[in-house]
Order: sequence, then structure tokens, then C-alpha cells
Amino acid sequence: MSNRNSLGVRLELDRVDSRSLLSLRAVDYQFRWLRRFSTSAFLGVGRYDDGAPAFGWYGGVGVKINDVRPKWDVGFDWRRYDKISRNRVLPTDYPPTRDLPRIHYDVKGYSFYLSRRF
Repeated sequence: MSNRNSLGVRLELDRVDSRSLLSLRAVDYQFRWLRRFSTSAFLGVGRYDDGAPAFGWYGGVGVKINDVRPKWDVGFDWRRYDKISRNRVLPTDYPPTRDLPRIHYDVKGYSFYLSRRF
């Protein structure tokens, strides 16, 4: 977008309670405060695999140190997945009721990562 603003997407793969969490960060806005320091805010969707797929949205914020090596960055993100849900279809699930037809998960977490720009 400009020297200080950028917009991007990201595909993320995480493990939560020994299960996979695949996420698409659909909107990733970054603002560069200084040449080597930037902050970000993002929104996206996630798929949690708990025997049956559960889907929901997530968002978060982050900070990043740019160019620790040429085209390599180090970052720290805080994320929150809100109401990732799935139908009660597994034999181990409690039977659905009128009040609880679906299973919901809320996931909060952070990540420390190394990324490369192309």
C-alpha cells in the first residue's frame, strides 16, 4: 500500500490440545512505525479438527521486528478464536438438546515466529 502500510494474507497451521488448527488470516494489516518495528491487526477464519471439523472466526494483534536478516522477520502475535463450532455427530458427544445443538470452542493463544517475505 505504501512505505508504512501493508495488507496481506497468511495461512497458519497450529496444534491445540494435540489437534490441528488450520487458519486463513484473510486480512492482515501492518503499520511500520520505524524501519525495523511494525504492529499488525488481523481477522480470519479457522478450522479445528476435533474428530469432526469445527469452523469459526478469529482475530488478533501483533508486533514484529523487520529485517533481522535480509527478508527475515521475527514476530509475536496474540490471537483469539471465538465460538469455533461443530455439530454433535461423534458417538462420544453428549446427545444434542434444544439448548445445546452444537459444540463450541474458544481458543486464546500467542505465537512467537520467524517469517520470510517473498
